Amino acid sequence: MHGDLGMIVRGDVVLALSASGETEEILRLLATIKRLQVPLISMTCDEVVEREAGGGARSTLASSSTLAAASDIALDVSISKEACSLGLAPTASTTAMLALGDACGCVVGEARFKEEDFANLHPGGKLGNGWRGLSR
Repeated sequence: MHGDLGMIVRGDVVLALSASGETEEILRLLATIKRLQVPLISMTCDEVVEREAGGGARSTLASSSTLAAASDIALDVSISKEACSLGLAPTASTTAMLALGDACGCVVGEARFKEEDFANLHPGGKLGNGWRGLSR
């Protein structure tokens, strides 16, 4: 809320993560995200269900959280129980979001990069060196 939103421009996509979907810091950004007309994808631990629109028209998403309801795409990362002994601290939920985020990154990577791009874009370390040896 202090100027970092200036980094978001048309063509970007905002990925917002919140177990409850009611995190104040994220909800305060919704109006600006909508004003900038950038797509919003959310990951919440809040059940997202399809419901039928009036007159048998196409389905719309219903959610109990503000964030998921405001999102263009709402990903349900519900877990049965947090790992902390009180069942309150985000533990299993953050791990589930991390795993889904990795999966999304892999899909985008497969669509945008080829093996030879990896060495050019990751020139250092063992990973970059290993890929340089893969000549086709």
